[in-house]
Amino acid sequence: MANVVTQNRLQLGLSLLQLLVASVGQHHSWRDVSKILERCTRDCKGPPLCMTFGRQRDLLPLPLPAFGATLKLARMLKCPASGLVLWNPSITKQVGRQQLKKLSHAACVQTWRLLGVMILNAEATGWERLAPAREALEFLGRQCEWWSRRALEVFHVRGEPVLNGVFAVEKSGTPSPGVLLWSGDDQKGAFYAWRLPGAWRGLMTFKMPVPGEIVGRPDVETIYVAAAVIPMGWRLAKCGLDPAGEWRRDRPVPKGAVEQGGTWYQYYLDNFDCPEKVSRHTWKSMVGTLSPVHAKQRAAYDPVGVGISRKKEHIREPCVTRMGAEIDGVEGRLSAPTEKMLEVGWLTIWMLAKPVVSPRMLMVLLGRFTRCFEFRRPLMGLLNVSWPKSMWCRPRKLTSGKAEELLKAAGLLPLACALLRTPVSGLVTCSDASTLGGGMCASSGLTAWGEQCLNELSWGGVDGEFFRPQGSIGGSINTGPRVLVVSLFDGVGSIMCAATRLPLMVRGYASSEIDKDCMRLTRTRWPGIIELGDIRKITTKVIDQLAGSIGYRLDLVLLSAGCPTSDYEQADIWLKEIKRVEFLSRQAFSVPVESLIEAMFPLSRESLDVFNHALQHKPLLVDAKHLSWMRRPRLFWLTWAVTAVGDETLHDSGDCLEWRLGGTREHKQSWVDGEGQWLSQDGILLPDYSSPTPRRSIPRAASGLDEASELAKARWAADSYKLPVKHYESEHMITNADGSLRLLKLVEWEKLMGFDDHYNQGGQLLGGAFNVFVVMVILDELFFSYAGSRNRLKSDFFSRGVAPKSWTQRPSFVKQSEPTKEVSNLVSHSLRVAERGGTDVRLDVGVPFRAKAWPRSGVQSSLFQWAIIHGYSWAHPAHINSVKWRVRRASNCCHRALVLIDSQVVCAIIAKGRTSSGKLRRSLQSLNAVCLAAGLYLTVAYVDTGNNPADIPSRWPNLTLREQQVSPAMSQRYSHAVLAFLTFMADSSLVIQRISQFDDAACAWLEFLYADGQRKGLASDGLAGIQHFLPRCIGRLRQSWKLLKVWQKVEPPMRVLPMSPLILLGMAGLAARLCMPDVSAGLLICFDGMLRSGELYTLAVGDVTFYRQHAVLRLGLTKSGKRTGKEEMVVINSVVAVNWLRVACRNRPFREPLLRKGADHFRKCFKLFLCAFSLEGLLLNVYSLRRGGATWDFLSHQSMERTLLRGRWSSTSSARVYLQDATVMVAHLRLNNDQVCLATTAAQILQTA
Repeated sequence: MANVVTQNRLQLGLSLLQLLVASVGQHHSWRDVSKILERCTRDCKGPPLCMTFGRQRDLLPLPLPAFGATLKLARMLKCPASGLVLWNPSITKQVGRQQLKKLSHAACVQTWRLLGVMILNAEATGWERLAPAREALEFLGRQCEWWSRRALEVFHVRGEPVLNGVFAVEKSGTPSPGVLLWSGDDQKGAFYAWRLPGAWRGLMTFKMPVPGEIVGRPDVETIYVAAAVIPMGWRLAKCGLDPAGEWRRDRPVPKGAVEQGGTWYQYYLDNFDCPEKVSRHTWKSMVGTLSPVHAKQRAAYDPVGVGISRKKEHIREPCVTRMGAEIDGVEGRLSAPTEKMLEVGWLTIWMLAKPVVSPRMLMVLLGRFTRCFEFRRPLMGLLNVSWPKSMWCRPRKLTSGKAEELLKAAGLLPLACALLRTPVSGLVTCSDASTLGGGMCASSGLTAWGEQCLNELSWGGVDGEFFRPQGSIGGSINTGPRVLVVSLFDGVGSIMCAATRLPLMVRGYASSEIDKDCMRLTRTRWPGIIELGDIRKITTKVIDQLAGSIGYRLDLVLLSAGCPTSDYEQADIWLKEIKRVEFLSRQAFSVPVESLIEAMFPLSRESLDVFNHALQHKPLLVDAKHLSWMRRPRLFWLTWAVTAVGDETLHDSGDCLEWRLGGTREHKQSWVDGEGQWLSQDGILLPDYSSPTPRRSIPRAASGLDEASELAKARWAADSYKLPVKHYESEHMITNADGSLRLLKLVEWEKLMGFDDHYNQGGQLLGGAFNVFVVMVILDELFFSYAGSRNRLKSDFFSRGVAPKSWTQRPSFVKQSEPTKEVSNLVSHSLRVAERGGTDVRLDVGVPFRAKAWPRSGVQSSLFQWAIIHGYSWAHPAHINSVKWRVRRASNCCHRALVLIDSQVVCAIIAKGRTSSGKLRRSLQSLNAVCLAAGLYLTVAYVDTGNNPADIPSRWPNLTLREQQVSPAMSQRYSHAVLAFLTFMADSSLVIQRISQFDDAACAWLEFLYADGQRKGLASDGLAGIQHFLPRCIGRLRQSWKLLKVWQKVEPPMRVLPMSPLILLGMAGLAARLCMPDVSAGLLICFDGMLRSGELYTLAVGDVTFYRQHAVLRLGLTKSGKRTGKEEMVVINSVVAVNWLRVACRNRPFREPLLRKGADHFRKCFKLFLCAFSLEGLLLNVYSLRRGGATWDFLSHQSMERTLLRGRWSSTSSARVYLQDATVMVAHLRLNNDQVCLATTAAQILQTA
């Protein structure tokens, strides 16, 4: 029988090999399989054993393996008219039964291995040689031996296989210790649609009680419900078994499943399974005996009459088929049943022979392939174009692309199994992709925090705190009232900061926010957040889904909201939305819904009436000055009562109820960061915080301007009016150690607002946030109404913590990476708590709200020590290069590896093994081929960009130092000029044999250019280009440079005339008269700041900083700045230029160019203005503004050094020649009376700014 099974597999393999070679090579004699194989290689023995495999880094393409047995057997088989070889029973008489048996097994292994090599090489086209090919061939051989169902024992003599390579199949490795014995039962008479007997009620009772009124029992407060039928997904009662040993999706993998000699059990519907790991020496004697766990399960079910199907029972069997999967406990493999896989292969052969195929039949085949490939996800990438677009199409002929995909899928069926004994790699890698290139890092052991986590996990159970996503704040406690927090206009999550510091059990956190920066921050700090989006899109369905996901495990719902705008004329619109969501929540939840609505103070009478009418009760006024050193009065509308305790007082002021809290502020200097001090007098408090917003002019509704001091106003103007003017008073600023004053830092405002240190991650998002201390006091009264106790009188009630920083804010690298046993153990623990849908690691156990959070929560990269492997420019996709580097070492192959990636898209497609994106498909197919050939089982985990160590090397410059010597534009000019020089040499038949001959050739070229009337700039670029591309010529082209200087003397440059101030003011006045303030400002600042034309064209609104009477322009890396690598700036001193620059920049985005319509429009306007003054005949252009500004600055101040610094010339001699020449040329620019009158009249328009 075994021989028949082998012949079946061999027949299928040969058929697929014929079809694959025929489809690729288009051989006319494809029917003769022996000729096809002979064409593959002259020596069918495969690569010689002494082959070095290129520094042990050759993986793909793999060398052709041995297939001598296949070739010998193919010559004996029949070849009918159909073309496919058929098994010939008569060959038994020719060869002999025993020899034929060995020959068949060897040929079967070699055929399928040859198929695997050919397909993997085709999938990984274009890849370099990466990893040890010998290990890859051995791995493929072991897979094919398992597929052939008989491991071959090949005898070698002096390293050579016997029978001249006929049985050249290498031995498999030493067997791993331990055998998996499977036990399981299937219940008899389980019902899914009819009522179960009454004896089942005790086993079908749900764990959590529900309110009696929702099940028709209003007389009972809570009641336990039992299912009358077996529901889908039901888990049977545990019958006294250890709960820690159960395998469940919502719990970590039991330790017995990963430890030697362990056991575990699982329930699914009416199925019970209890596998166990036993010693390889004793497993045969244990087969067929009842295990203790199995016996305990049956003993618990027998008294209630639960029957067991004897036909479907498994009692300690090494190889079983359970729920559509075949488990081989001896070999340690998991796959689809091999009979089903053979059916898929022959169904592929049958379908390829059909003239037309219906979409339904194709879907049947693809569905079976998908089932087989579920056990090896990278194989999913083979099926891309084969999927039909519609089920209602008529039967059609398979295209060549679809047929090739089906052939490849069938040819790799031996790889469609999971190796359960694959060890976990002790090397973790991470990769990143930026706009400059990619980067990669690898682990080198554990950090101190990682070692602590590993020790705790080794001695105790799996604690979600160790796998809490990096950057997240600690969750709530497991005692107290159970609360669902629903925050509208959430901001940065202030309500959660307050709620989690109280003894409240926060069971969920739903946020409605549309600001992307705030959403990004709350995702990081509170993983598992349920994002509701825009409040206007919250419907009944959304609230019902929220209630269904949380269930009845609540005591109350806390609804918080803050008015999102300071324009309270629109407050009525937002209040209606808040009340609508509150009404939907009360309808969906059966528990009380408490609301907290916040607004700024003071409010106008009209706005206050709008709030009171909508919310139907009087507000509570609370100022943060009682708890912090800052003023922040706010109005709160609450649905619960508050009571003053201790030295607190409640005062009814008519419009509101003022709650004056006790003096519980921390020390005056405790919140100051660094060595500074707050040296204010007693009784002075800091003003309310608002987000800094740079402005170009004084805000219209600036508060406190009349009371502000002149010094504060000056500081305010110098800081671009970012904050209210009262922040710039001396008593509101911090005194540094050197006596200078500064504004408060963000970390100091975080402390004053009650947030954890570094909570905001450097962003300016606290302007509209709640004061956490104030909200804690308010929620303490809510806690009292449900729990009967208060907490704010405790000494540590107002304590703050420190929010964890991202890894890239404090990077720490080691020199070299290496795999360690500790890393392997920690990764094994992390995989136990990971989401096991595919190979996507989603560490959400530390999330207290949802088991499957989206967006995913990032893992803690701080558990590992990292070493930079490389940073590279864009030659290959970054994340796949991580796998490429890993498989370079043979010791890294055949492992289960953890890879950290900061792209959720890449995580998803690698986990699924396929993608519909054509851009990503080619790279993913290559990645899948590498993983299949190297025996790698990738488990990808998402890591936030800020916590990705590879983010740092990925942003390294992607150019070498030599490439950065000159700009790309200059390099192109050099290339054009050198090409012209080489063309001249080729036409003149000049041959250079020594470096010294370059000077003579260059001199001849210069003479040719001068005689031919070419521009001398080409000659200058040519000489500089020769020295750039051939540095050995530097200092050896002396005669050529002398000839170029002579050329420059003979043909001096035609310099433009300098612009006079009167003409400038007239042109700027005309631009202002035509309502073009940006053009007018551009003319004025280009003259006063001596700007080059390119610097003016690239100037943006955000590059301008205004002071009281001056303006500073940030020019970036200009012509002279590129030489030093430093950005340049220039100060505009002209009052007229500064005023019109303010007008041009007013109420415009920072990133917008100063010239609204660009450089072309500015040049056209310049020419029109010249025509208006009848100056079009003179040599004037935009560059005349720089020459005129430098000339008149020198004539006005008679200081060469001043003009040299303002004009930013690097060479004093060139600047002197420049100015002297321009001063002489001033005489050429003489205006007549009409031109002077027109310019004077136009210049007067500028006074209206």
